[in-house]
Amino acid sequence: MIKTIKIDGKDVQFKASATFALKYKSYFDKDILTIILPAMGEVLRGLDSMGIIEETKKNEKTEITAEFLATILENLYSVEMVDIFQIIWVCAKSADETIPDVVTWIDSFDEFPIFEIALEVFKLILPTFFSKKKLSSIEKMINPNLKKSTK
Repeated sequence: MIKTIKIDGKDVQFKASATFALKYKSYFDKDILTIILPAMGEVLRGLDSMGIIEETKKNEKTEITAEFLATILENLYSVEMVDIFQIIWVCAKSADETIPDVVTWIDSFDEFPIFEIALEVFKLILPTFFSKKKLSSIEKMINPNLKKSTK
């Protein structure tokens, strides 16, 4: 799947596929699951401690506010900023092999709103890890305001 995101006024393409984990490992000599799975666990524990998962089960709506997002981010203790940059870069490199190394590429932007970009890139990556059904369940826990499918 390919997605275009505007960064610092430039259209940047990102690509995620089943080979994402292999590419990440080849570039950074780390298994992406050692980053993604603990982060997801921390987010889900944070949502649980906030009562969001229980509200979702009861079909109650939760307002997504800056405070809500800040609370979720506070629960991401295992993810380092460099990990986020590397994940974003691998997806960009997958879409365009000509981009330079991660530091040079990120430095080419005057503005790089990492959390906004990461949110979009993670939406692109998650389907490479989970079935559509499982992903739908996860999305409902993370964003309780999603409408139920009419299938």
